[in-house]
Amino acid sequence: MNEKDDKKGWIVLVDDNRITLLLLSRYLEVAGYKKIVTAINGVDCLKKVNDLVAKNELISVIISDTMMPRMDGFELAIELKKQPKTREIPLIIVSALNDVANQLKSIKCGADDFLSKPIEEALFLAKVKLLSRVAETDALLVFASTISNILKTKHLMMHEKFEAIQTLVFENKEN
Repeated sequence: MNEKDDKKGWIVLVDDNRITLLLLSRYLEVAGYKKIVTAINGVDCLKKVNDLVAKNELISVIISDTMMPRMDGFELAIELKKQPKTREIPLIIVSALNDVANQLKSIKCGADDFLSKPIEEALFLAKVKLLSRVAETDALLVFASTISNILKTKHLMMHEKFEAIQTLVFENKEN
């Protein structure tokens, strides 16, 4: 997988602080990521993620702050993991509350990783790249499984047709 392959899916940034959204977006843009969606809280994120999923768009990773109005990052994680179409999307929780209790809470809510504020650019980009690869590999596995199932079905249909033709040939031979 080359560098360009890591940047196929959407990156969703969730934070009620617009300066943080601009900073993280800038980090991603400079690193070559083009598909970036921002949301100002968990409710806004769910709407945007569901819109992307409805269009069969690949979401590589969601990066969410914890403390936001309407729906915080922990509630967002729980909601994303409840939905079959979003439960496998990698999620990074970001928080200034970087004690072990909050990190454990993030994991229990369904986060795949945790980043402390202030966010270190190199670590942020490394985690985005890693989880993007995971998401894209998962998408390829689902695709491969679908193709495999189609081929098995086609093979079975061909086998049944072959047997029917064989039966007709033997019946005609006897007559």
